Amino acid sequence: MFTNDHEFVLQVQELKTHFFTDEGIVRAVDGVDFSVRPGEILGIVGESGCGKTVMSRSILGWFMNQAVSLVGRYCSMVKICSR
Repeated sequence: MFTNDHEFVLQVQELKTHFFTDEGIVRAVDGVDFSVRPGEILGIVGESGCGKTVMSRSILGWFMNQAVSLVGRYCSMVKICSR
């Protein structure tokens, strides 16, 4: 559940990013949860192609005009809660 008191700079819950292609559905990000408090630093680490960039771009809203399904919620101190 999201907090309302700005306890977190960024909070992400159940983020899923699925792309619809001619070959089928690509589940690039499937159920990511994390939160960052003021003063904390979060490092996203993983193998090449594991979804780090897709996750970041999903949070930034870069895929809104593409054949993609975005599911989940995020809140930040900069932007009001989405979805």
